[in-house]
Amino acid sequence: SELAPMPVGRSHHCVAVMGDFLFVAGGEVEQATGRTCAVRTACRYDPRYNSWAEIAPMKNCREHFVLGAVDEFLYAVGGRNELRQVLPTVERYCPKKNKWTFVLSFDRSLSCHAGCVVDGLLWISGGVTNTAQYQNRLMVYDPTQNKWLSRSPMLQRRVYHSMA
Repeated sequence: SELAPMPVGRSHHCVAVMGDFLFVAGGEVEQATGRTCAVRTACRYDPRYNSWAEIAPMKNCREHFVLGAVDEFLYAVGGRNELRQVLPTVERYCPKKNKWTFVLSFDRSLSCHAGCVVDGLLWISGGVTNTAQYQNRLMVYDPTQNKWLSRSPMLQRRVYHSMA
């Protein structure tokens, strides 16, 4: 059978799986003017009922960011806002409260980076800063300590790459 369409089409968004749900957050949507703009909106897909539900919007509009599921929370890291400004902020979504809250920001603004979750830690690599500096950094966020830790850098600077 065919999957239900998302409530709003978007690009440059992020997707994460948590529990029995698929979450889609941020990205760009086309405005009436034909221009695209970063958004705060987010939704959740329930495969049991083939249905989508809007969830609370993020505090910041975000595109080209990372969304990771750690334990019972989603984390949105960096990206660009509706003014195309690169962000250092990190938000945590609690599905039980349907609420986003800020946690410890990244130490610099970052966009077009990659991320993955391993053993309860959120790993972030590469990206580009607000001064257009490509990065080779590897950082890890420990949500139990609300702390960012630096790890050995990559050999090459990378943007628009992936981690798994």
